[in-house]
Amino acid sequence: MVLLTSEIVCFRENNVSSALPEKKESAVANTFPTNNQLTQHSSPQETVQWLSLNRFDKYIQTFERFSGDDMLRMSREDLVQICGDADGIRLHNALHLKTIAPKLKIYVCRENSSVFNAIFLSAHSNIELLQKLSSIIGVSEDKVRDIYMEGPHSIHIQLSNDVLQHIKEETMFSLEVMQDNNNYIFLLKRTVK
Repeated sequence: MVLLTSEIVCFRENNVSSALPEKKESAVANTFPTNNQLTQHSSPQETVQWLSLNRFDKYIQTFERFSGDDMLRMSREDLVQICGDADGIRLHNALHLKTIAPKLKIYVCRENSSVFNAIFLSAHSNIELLQKLSSIIGVSEDKVRDIYMEGPHSIHIQLSNDVLQHIKEETMFSLEVMQDNNNYIFLLKRTVK
């Protein structure tokens, strides 16, 4: 009879444990921050998801009851002792990842609007700028033919990577969207407030 009871307990545990990860993942997926960083306010479930997203699956059981605060308090030496040299250092670095400062920060508002959008460029790339401007306007990138910047005497300067390197930090622009057949042209005009 005892053997039968333990078999039932094992069967229940196996069924519960196989069902729990699916429920955890779906519940956590809706609450986990979009920047994929563990914070001191992260729950143990969010810690499990973070470990999985950052390829530390083999340590999920070890840290499944740790909150974000618990994880962030651990020193590099603690993590090396638990996970070994390579994984411990990698886990420590992932936990304390610093955000990279943008190469260029500009502010853009739609023409005839006073609300500006901050655009942070990680490189002086006109393609990255195109992606961000298209997102703001709600236009598909492949529909944008060109991006120009208004220069001296109202000339239109094609916005290349080289031109982007020479734009001053925190410059403000008004964005005019012109339509040419089925395509769009973006024109950035400097504004002064």
